[in-house]
Amino acid sequence: MYQETRALNICFCLFLIGILPACDEVSTRALPGCTGKAGEVVVVMDARFWKGGLGESIANSLAREQEALPQPEPKFNVVHIPHSSFKGLFFTHRNIVIFNINNSNPEEITEENNVWATSQVVIRVSASTEARCLEMLGHDNTRLERILTTTERNRLRRKFLSVANKELASKLIAKFGVSLSVPKDYVIASEGDNFIWFRKETPEISQGIFIYTYDNGGQELNNVPRTIAMRDSVARHNIPGPLEGSYMATMHDFTPVSSPLNFAGTNAIETRGLWNVIGDFMGGPFISITFLSKDQTRSICVDGYVYAPKYDKRNYLRQVEAVLYSLEIVE
Repeated sequence: MYQETRALNICFCLFLIGILPACDEVSTRALPGCTGKAGEVVVVMDARFWKGGLGESIANSLAREQEALPQPEPKFNVVHIPHSSFKGLFFTHRNIVIFNINNSNPEEITEENNVWATSQVVIRVSASTEARCLEMLGHDNTRLERILTTTERNRLRRKFLSVANKELASKLIAKFGVSLSVPKDYVIASEGDNFIWFRKETPEISQGIFIYTYDNGGQELNNVPRTIAMRDSVARHNIPGPLEGSYMATMHDFTPVSSPLNFAGTNAIETRGLWNVIGDFMGGPFISITFLSKDQTRSICVDGYVYAPKYDKRNYLRQVEAVLYSLEIVE
């Protein structure tokens, strides 16, 4: 009897071990979808810290003004929740940053995905005191912003991959040696030997991308004035406005903002600025990525813009940005 009972127990244990991965898989599939608006962040922090230096630090980083937009908009819409109120629907929010300030806590910043919902990111910031937390954040004052920006961008990229315009993708590989995940609702507006323009149009919003190449001429990649001059030249001849003789141009009253990038070992320059239409009253923000061809003889520029006169521009530009950041160099 003892041996039979022992054998049954062993079989039962083996059965449990066998189904554990399946249970974990089911629990992952059972997670609800994340909630909250694009660009929104829930910050969980005790009120006394939120009203002090730590809350001010978050406001100066996550809620600071997004550069290169025609009207002021924050990088993220920050919603503060004290720990006592963090429950219910807040658990499924798309972006959560939890601050734990306690003498027994380690000093660390951790990032987890899909904790309480799919496509969710939860950042935990732990420190022994408020001063130590501020010091830790100060060592890399854009870390939280980078995590959240990348997560928002990757959500859009996954969405666009599921509705990608495969015909356009093949054309871009053949023509420029680059791959982009462009949604199906973008259509080609015009095309030339070293140029292509595709866009998504609604009655009130326009989102467009154009790609062009030009001889590098031995110039440095970070020669921003030359990059803008080439953009203006290409746009003048290829991006017409609604009225006869009108065309897109860079708005030179605003100095473009540039920063270096790296795409799989390829150096690039990101440039953000504002555009307008010469001969009309249209305008909005743009973002471009410029890099050199493998033989270093040509500059390749992928430029995206937004026209949304009745709406905030940040999230529409992030949608275009997600397409640009899906860039893969395959030439």
